[in-house]
Amino acid sequence: MGIRKRRTAVLLASILVFASFYLYFKDDTSHQEYSARSYSDAFRKGTLGDLNPALFFMGKQQLRNRLPTQFDDNDEEIYNDISTVLRLFTDDLNNDDNEDVYDRDADDYNDDDNDDDRDDAKGEEKDQEAAVHIQQKDNHQARLVVVAYMRTGSSMTGRILQFSPDVFYWYEPLHSLERYYVTGGRPELAYRNKTMNEMFKNSAMAGGNVSAALSCDITNVYQGTLLDHFMTYSKYSTDHFHTCFKQAMTPQQWNRCAVNMTNFCREKFKVTAVKSIRFHMARALEAMRKDPKVKVVHLIRDPRGVLLSRHLLGFADFKKLNEEAALLCGKLKDDLGYAPKSGDPLRARYMMVRYEDIAAVPTEHTHQLYSFMGLKPSEDVLRSVKEMTESAKRKRPCLTCPPVPLNSTEVSQAWRQTLTLEQVETISKVCADVMRSLGYRVMFNSEAQLRDLRVSAVGPVKIQ
Repeated sequence: MGIRKRRTAVLLASILVFASFYLYFKDDTSHQEYSARSYSDAFRKGTLGDLNPALFFMGKQQLRNRLPTQFDDNDEEIYNDISTVLRLFTDDLNNDDNEDVYDRDADDYNDDDNDDDRDDAKGEEKDQEAAVHIQQKDNHQARLVVVAYMRTGSSMTGRILQFSPDVFYWYEPLHSLERYYVTGGRPELAYRNKTMNEMFKNSAMAGGNVSAALSCDITNVYQGTLLDHFMTYSKYSTDHFHTCFKQAMTPQQWNRCAVNMTNFCREKFKVTAVKSIRFHMARALEAMRKDPKVKVVHLIRDPRGVLLSRHLLGFADFKKLNEEAALLCGKLKDDLGYAPKSGDPLRARYMMVRYEDIAAVPTEHTHQLYSFMGLKPSEDVLRSVKEMTESAKRKRPCLTCPPVPLNSTEVSQAWRQTLTLEQVETISKVCADVMRSLGYRVMFNSEAQLRDLRVSAVGPVKIQ
């Protein structure tokens, strides 16, 4: 690209940017503050293109890469400083390393195809009209949040929910947002940071994204969520729209996907459900208080089974078993402290479920879960649950042997055949109080008693 064309492209882009800022800030002070806040919010969410197409095409990725490594909800200095945003943007325009970027963008802005421009304008007008219609539509759907922990059977529980054609199901909508929160948008940084991970779970950012997903407010769902491959795990709800967002090349195309997904979510389903291992009970409680349609399922599993499963996948270091147990059971205790108690008006919208109980009698607990959502499971749903749970309960005694059905109790208590008595005692001592309140046997008298599945490790829950 020649020097003259490059200068023309930069000049055009600069005019667009300054014109945009002029239109936003020419009015009174309150409007200026609102505009700054809009840019701040858009900058956080990666949706600058919704406010200014020039930023969408020419500056979004560069700006996102400049985010600080770590931030919290109160740290908005970089986001509110519009001059900083503009400076970073223009720096990238003048960086010779980005020649391919602004070569392509200049071509976009110098496109003389007026027919395409008119089509885009008409499409945008229709999208705006549809968006207004959506915002005015009263949404009577029930809303369900499944608060769970890694390796507690949450994926299986989520599948039970999404077997119903009446449930719009979100699988881990906080996955990509947590990564962005922990790394500050820098993929080269370590994603696993337990302190930052826990901070994210109780952040307003997590709460806002879950609320937007539950209410089918797609325009306020984090962009990374809509592009996350986890969207493909909900084949009857979010999967189709994942492709739409991946293929969107302009803000107008993105907005059409968002409008279509919003309409589909609100008009075709009786329940919206979010399953997340990245959400604090404090935020779930806040959602219940703000929205009378929100219900919460709290999924629990014996900490010994959880830690073994995590260890086998490389997510728990048994050389630091005390620390791992303390982290897990501290989180459990914290969440249980926030959970509505007997006598609380919110108690009717809270349901605690143990993985061991679902594994033992899946049909009965499917009925309970569906009743809690205000639905009745069809024969197709019950058949799907039966097939899923039975296929998970098979083992091969040898490589060439046919699969043999396992007893459901053996599935949920497989840790008793794998962990040593010493490991069981280590976890039990750290987690004793939480385990007792959840109805789990704390101690075993001997290794023989530990291995004997006739000795139950699951009793009645003691929390009211």
